[in-house]
Amino acid sequence: MSQFNRVQVHVNLKNDKIIHWIMNGMEFKPTGTVSFYIDKARGGGEWIEIAGPIEDDCFYIDTVKWNWNKDKNTYYRVRFRDAANNWVYSTPTIAYEHWSDEDYRLAKEICRKEYLYLRKAGQQGVYLSRKEWGTPCPNCRDWDLRDTVNTMCEVCFGVGIVGGYYAPLDMPAVFTPYATKRDLNAEGIGVQQPDVRNARVVLYPWVKSYDLWMDVNTGDRYSIQTIQVVAEMKGVPLVGMIMLRKLPKSDVVFSEAMNIKASTPPAPAATGTEYTWDKGLDCKDDY
Repeated sequence: MSQFNRVQVHVNLKNDKIIHWIMNGMEFKPTGTVSFYIDKARGGGEWIEIAGPIEDDCFYIDTVKWNWNKDKNTYYRVRFRDAANNWVYSTPTIAYEHWSDEDYRLAKEICRKEYLYLRKAGQQGVYLSRKEWGTPCPNCRDWDLRDTVNTMCEVCFGVGIVGGYYAPLDMPAVFTPYATKRDLNAEGIGVQQPDVRNARVVLYPWVKSYDLWMDVNTGDRYSIQTIQVVAEMKGVPLVGMIMLRKLPKSDVVFSEAMNIKASTPPAPAATGTEYTWDKGLDCKDDY
């Protein structure tokens, strides 16, 4: 049985390849830091290392486009060295391998129109995926029960894994209307707004409960509670309604450490003449 549970490759409208891998907890039992490497190949071509070492992380965005190449002919694999110093490889994966070319074009058109609507009518925000595996937090992790004992820890943000969340990704959202309520409180008359809101977004396929969504303009931060798929293509979610619970200002996600994480983009992909024409000519497969 493989130590990799699965490797997923998805594509956004900029033709960036989003690589996300999940380890098999029954087989993958590291005793220390694990460094992952990502290889890329054209169909039938040789493997070329494009990223690594990526320490204790399971997420990478390849922003580099190869010439003369389309998404359906780009393969990726992830590898690391085990305790015996042998390479362990994932199964090579292609973006949306069970889609036909027609499926792929239709899905991209659906997402393109949805993004246009969200960016014009919605609120600008970023999405941070909660880590499910990584180095246990040395500050607040109970090593016997593996529970987090300090929800205000700025090393793991209460997740129990160093870093807590992956790097932010742009995710505009359109919130559903809500009714305000005027109420008399100790300070006088005030307006109450709901703590739980619903929003329409383009889904990255691994969006899950307890991930974070942050409003870029207001600074409000929300915990994703549930995800309802609105549109999908052969089992791959494209558009969804997410239920968001607004977090109080006292939460650790409002700390300066989280402000830095939320403003730090994903690491750039490797660069080199292999990926571009010489003399400044542009022949990327951006379409």
